[in-house]
Amino acid sequence: MAQHPHVWVVNHCIVSTEGFGDVRDFTAFMLRATPGATVDVDDDRMVQAAVYWWQRFGGGVWFAEYLETIPLLPDCTDLQAKFPALCMPILVDPRLGHTQMAQCANLAFAEYGYTNATLVPSARARAFPTDRPYWVLANDGEATLGKRALDWQKACEKEGMYAATLELLFALWVQRPPRTYTMSAPETRHAVHKGQCACVLTQNGKARVIASEVDFKGPKSATPFFVPLLP
Repeated sequence: MAQHPHVWVVNHCIVSTEGFGDVRDFTAFMLRATPGATVDVDDDRMVQAAVYWWQRFGGGVWFAEYLETIPLLPDCTDLQAKFPALCMPILVDPRLGHTQMAQCANLAFAEYGYTNATLVPSARARAFPTDRPYWVLANDGEATLGKRALDWQKACEKEGMYAATLELLFALWVQRPPRTYTMSAPETRHAVHKGQCACVLTQNGKARVIASEVDFKGPKSATPFFVPLLP
């Protein structure tokens, strides 16, 4: 059975732990998700789509309707053999834009005056879609703790991988438990201050998206990395 840190499996349905007081709130999930609430817990596509949907990434449509927009998970056996450090298939849904994605992910963003135009993709990251969901094979970045985001971006490029985009940070934040370290996304830069990249920072119990120096080196700063699984 698939295990996911942000969900309960109740009667073979997926219920996000986010926002729930107890298991009785499952009734609310069923009322909102019907029709199409049943989720195969052995299907990564359905599990991750259900978590996104509960976090309001679907824009208010039925779960079954949202699921129809989610692509199948490609076979990534060969890529996992080629990139053994990348162990997690992660669904990225960038359609809402940074401001609304941050709101759905419970990350402060607009509160600091940021808009969808504040943080922009690097030249490499412009190749990734913004109008449809897609899959990546990723790492949570813990192996890069204490390394500069800029240095890791260069290392990833040399090895045929990508350092994180902000969209990947959103995906990791929603699909995996919150990290106790700062996650940097050097493939997403500040539109004006090019030496700054997007970061997800947890501090004093609060999580936010900020722009930070891309060459910053701290013991609790990490850079996730990935390869895209695009057709």
